[in-house]
Amino acid sequence: MHHRLSISRGACLKFGLFAALVAASVACRKPEPEPAPPPAQPAPLTAEKPVEQPAAPPPAPTSQNPYTTEPAPTFDADHPWLGPGWGKLSLQDTLPICAFAGFNEREAALHIEQVKKQSLKADSTVVFGVYGPGCLNKECDARANLQCWVDLEGDTLHVHTRFSSFHKDGSTCTKDCLEVDAACETPALKAGKYTVQHGEKSYKLQIPSLVRQPCFDSK
Repeated sequence: MHHRLSISRGACLKFGLFAALVAASVACRKPEPEPAPPPAQPAPLTAEKPVEQPAAPPPAPTSQNPYTTEPAPTFDADHPWLGPGWGKLSLQDTLPICAFAGFNEREAALHIEQVKKQSLKADSTVVFGVYGPGCLNKECDARANLQCWVDLEGDTLHVHTRFSSFHKDGSTCTKDCLEVDAACETPALKAGKYTVQHGEKSYKLQIPSLVRQPCFDSK
């Protein structure tokens, strides 16, 4: 006996509808959300290029000599020797010197032509007098300065002289000479032979003695 399975049309429709709903529910399932991308990183900072400053303009040229800090000389009615036409004269250990028995004898000879023979004694000092170069006159010379000092080293007398002045260019004066002189004294000298050293020249001096020509470097 054969049994026949009969399914009504309505049941078949219901089954088909159920299958469609299941498929729809599977198809409409919300997909898993994708992970969010990492936040954007800011661009690395870069050093700003410094703004170039315009080069400083070169200093304006001046009329002053770049090799000296002294201004160019200008004429001064009160100090004409500081202006053009005058030069500075300086002498070291080259002036004429004379040996005197004391300051009184030195003061008696204001000019080298007035120097007389000198009697030098033992255990006494010797005074060296120094004279300026030639005739000094305010028309030819200005601000004359004369110095003298002496050092004793053993039996050697080191005599030092120094002269400076402003001299008018090309001028020569022979009258109304100024009395510019200086003197320096030695320690007390014992009897014996001494050497007078003045610059590059040396002279002999005997103590005690009568010095008939007491001047050195007089020419």
